[in-house]
Amino acid sequence: MNGTNGEVIAGGNDQEIRLNRPTDVLIDKETCSLIICDSENRRVVRWYLHSSTTHEETLIDNIRCWGLAMDDQRHLYISDFEKHEIRRYHIGDKNGTVVAGGHGEGSGFNQLNVPTYISVDRQQAVYVSDRFNHRVMKWNKGAKEGIVVAGGQGRGKTLTQLSFPNGLEDKCQSLQLSVDRLLLTLAKAEEDESSLKTLVQSLNQTLSQPNYQTADLQQNLGSIQNALQSSESKRRVAQEKLE
Repeated sequence: MNGTNGEVIAGGNDQEIRLNRPTDVLIDKETCSLIICDSENRRVVRWYLHSSTTHEETLIDNIRCWGLAMDDQRHLYISDFEKHEIRRYHIGDKNGTVVAGGHGEGSGFNQLNVPTYISVDRQQAVYVSDRFNHRVMKWNKGAKEGIVVAGGQGRGKTLTQLSFPNGLEDKCQSLQLSVDRLLLTLAKAEEDESSLKTLVQSLNQTLSQPNYQTADLQQNLGSIQNALQSSESKRRVAQEKLE
């Protein structure tokens, strides 16, 4: 593959197994495969990348899927825009469990209206682009109703409105990656850094809360980053004096 042309790795007219309006895809690094919403074919398929020949497996069939997500326990979440629901599946499970919606088309807090793209955080809360309700909903694990976290004021252009929302950026997951990198750095820091210890305790306390706010996490990360920079500067000054 060169810099100007792409390479077909799933579907394509020259392949025996075709896709029809794929709407979302996940990269499953553990199995070196793609998980694809093959919407018009009413199925979710796994497309293996390590095989020299096409190796495709149907995971879920008879579903009008749109969005996909996977949590840390490798549960697969799929939005069904025909049934207006999100289901969670164990790998190999064909039925799944409804975790959002499932009460028909509507605008109630226990309903969705054409759910599209989804995201799942570390507490297994599901965030849903509720397209025709012009809102983004959060469904905590085990909840019977969702919470409006964006929009929900009808279609419009004001700061409190959305218009047919689609994609979601998993900001919490990005922040969690930053947390993991910082904790790795902190593990290498001096054990007698009491200020860092206090900040880490505050960070862990924030992360232990089931519904922690992104702003709180960002504030904790900023404080730790500043403390690390200050600590590094002090060590450099001390090293220069020794030299």
